[in-house]
Amino acid sequence: MSAGTWPSTLPQLPEFGVSEKSLPNTVECEVDSGPPRVRRRSTKRRILQSATIMLTGTQYATLKTFYEDTLLDGSLTFDWTDAITDAAAELRFVTPPTVSQWTPAPAVADRRYTMTLDLEIM
Repeated sequence: MSAGTWPSTLPQLPEFGVSEKSLPNTVECEVDSGPPRVRRRSTKRRILQSATIMLTGTQYATLKTFYEDTLLDGSLTFDWTDAITDAAAELRFVTPPTVSQWTPAPAVADRRYTMTLDLEIM
């Protein structure tokens, strides 16, 4: 069960594209003779996605609170939309979000950031 839902005040789709990678789902076992035996590890594949979103200063603060407080530094899962299939998905952060300031400004609310999210589809 997820800890929360992706905040509605944050971008609902990545602006800069998404990449997806399935992790290997097989196990190789040595046998007495012949080639190694290969079997499926699980019926559930591990799928990782990396997405980059653009945020305002206010949205950055929202995402930081969501990650640190709601998701307990990314240790809990959340509900959002799979950016590739548009299906509802339960996700978790694989690593903390990476942020870059894109547009500096004196007022925090006027600043623009890009943030890369490394996620796992549960």
